Amino acid sequence: MIALEQVHVVRSGRTLVHDVTCTPAQGRLTVVLGANGAGKTSLFRLMCGEWEPTSGRVLWEGTPIKNHPRGKLSRKRALVAQHIPVTFPFRAHELALLGRLPHNRYPTREDLEIVDAALAEAEALDFADRRIDTLSGGERQRVHMARALAQLHEARKAGSGILLLDEPTAHLDLAHQQQMLLMARKLAGDGLAVVAVLHDVNLAAAHADDAMLIHRGRLLASGNAAQVLQTGLLSTALNINLQPVPLPDGKRIFMPTSDHTFKPQGVLT
Repeated sequence: MIALEQVHVVRSGRTLVHDVTCTPAQGRLTVVLGANGAGKTSLFRLMCGEWEPTSGRVLWEGTPIKNHPRGKLSRKRALVAQHIPVTFPFRAHELALLGRLPHNRYPTREDLEIVDAALAEAEALDFADRRIDTLSGGERQRVHMARALAQLHEARKAGSGILLLDEPTAHLDLAHQQQMLLMARKLAGDGLAVVAVLHDVNLAAAHADDAMLIHRGRLLASGNAAQVLQTGLLSTALNINLQPVPLPDGKRIFMPTSDHTFKPQGVLT
């Protein structure tokens, strides 16, 4: 549905994204990993339409994304950013209801029911009547997730669309981090392409179908998460020496080694 072709981004004389080509797959959760400043946010800004590439193309259903009306795109594409400033004293239900604006200017009874269901799914219904500025960071994150769920209600039923999550587990406790990633997997199972920027490599290893490693603005590796999330590649992408720790269920987690001197290891070409 969305594709980046040889995308290059230069801002204030700095190259932020260099020759990236990728197509997040429908029906899969794709996790984006990389060190601070690697280019993850820049890549996200391209996908959500905030930025245009200096060169290369961002496509939506095969044609340049800039040629598609934003209202139409908003019915199939939703974003949950890490920091979303809210300057009005919305109640949580009212904020989630904004997700229905691309569909109806004035909310219908069905819109209200969709929003209630979205708040319940995001575990935010209990504080639906509270003002957003009285909620914790984690509670706000769940409300914004409910907004995105309401926005993509029809796309999800049709088994298409894309959900972009920028640090969706930020501000969440361990239980809600798990719940957020399980919800992302469920949405992917319903047919959405779900792309999530994460810093926690072990959450990525536990939940991702696919993975993209960004290093110094370049796509270091991408593909099936089990193949991409390898010690050498991760150590290079994250600028730290890691070692795998096997778990009883056959999976593994990654821990920093006691040697804090980073030594780049082999990468895919």
